[in-house]
Amino acid sequence: MAGRVLILHATGGMGHVKAAEAITAAFAERHPDITVRNVNVLQFARPVFRFFYEDGYNFISSHWTKLWGFLYRRYDRPARHGMLVTITRWAMERPLLRYVREYRPDFIIGTHPMPTRLLAHVGDKTIAEIPTAVVVTDYGCHSFWVDEATDRYFVSTEDVRRCLGGFGVPPQRVAVTGIPVQPKFARAIDAAAVRRSLGLSGGEPVVLVIGGLLSVGYLERLVPLVRGHAPNTKFLLVTGRDHWLRSQLKRSALPRTDGVLVFGFVQNMEELLSACDVVITKAGGLTVSECLAMGAVMAIPSAIPGQEEDNLAFLLRHQVAVSAHAPDQLAEAIAPLLTDARLAAERKSACRGLGKPNAAYDLAADVVRQIEAREESRVVVG
Repeated sequence: MAGRVLILHATGGMGHVKAAEAITAAFAERHPDITVRNVNVLQFARPVFRFFYEDGYNFISSHWTKLWGFLYRRYDRPARHGMLVTITRWAMERPLLRYVREYRPDFIIGTHPMPTRLLAHVGDKTIAEIPTAVVVTDYGCHSFWVDEATDRYFVSTEDVRRCLGGFGVPPQRVAVTGIPVQPKFARAIDAAAVRRSLGLSGGEPVVLVIGGLLSVGYLERLVPLVRGHAPNTKFLLVTGRDHWLRSQLKRSALPRTDGVLVFGFVQNMEELLSACDVVITKAGGLTVSECLAMGAVMAIPSAIPGQEEDNLAFLLRHQVAVSAHAPDQLAEAIAPLLTDARLAAERKSACRGLGKPNAAYDLAADVVRQIEAREESRVVVG
């Protein structure tokens, strides 16, 4: 079956981008006859809007976290969305509509609610009638994801389905697929082989630290504190795109400390997650989903007010993460997961039970069924 799918994401937080990439990869692998375009909707926006949206979100969520939490809660009411939608229409409606008319998709997927809300209410009926779906990329629920014209919602859990129902979304419109992660997180990995490739014997505890969250000073305090509880613990430090952390590490003794391996930006995160006993990370929806898919128990030093707090609450409720901010408290919280083999196995199993590594595949298959059903109805009517 041939068809065209348009995936719209928005930069400003990597979760929406990574979800869109995962869905694109799933279509390419399982449904190669479907033409898919994955587009950053902000490329259509006026420069001033794009600047404030991308840089504003990144700055506020990193430096003014209490303000972000206030805004997140304040706008968790449908009646307060009007101004946001009006600004969005001013910023990008015309070029976005032009692009959609030229591409003529059979289905539109938004990993951010902004573009699908805009498209569902335009005066052009040929665009407004294109089925739309929204992918909720967190383990909490916010009213801005909800629009009466959205045809389909893909969500992480039954709890989120029920939450959407509280906003008036019929349950038949919601599919609990999980948050889409790259197909590589669904493939079996030989964790022992990965450990050997890293020069690890296989018996020592391993802590993976994902950069962009902790300072070098924090890590210099944390490593000996953890080893005070579990002396043989090895550390894998991934700096990722955090250039500041990488430069600070060059002036630190950590990279030259026995049992501490430092990586920059990596393409094999699934392998590192399979090899670790605990991963110290942030509570972003996509990061959490990747960890759950790989059975990696999480330690969360802090969570941004709003969606990350919701994600952390979900993890703590299901006992697949620990959380503490001070280095000594975090080390104490991690220690049982490194020293008690039975507890560690139980927590890893709980992670895998919650994880949905096939979410992107399931989402793509659902969309294909929607396109096929729509095409069949046209044939019958014709």
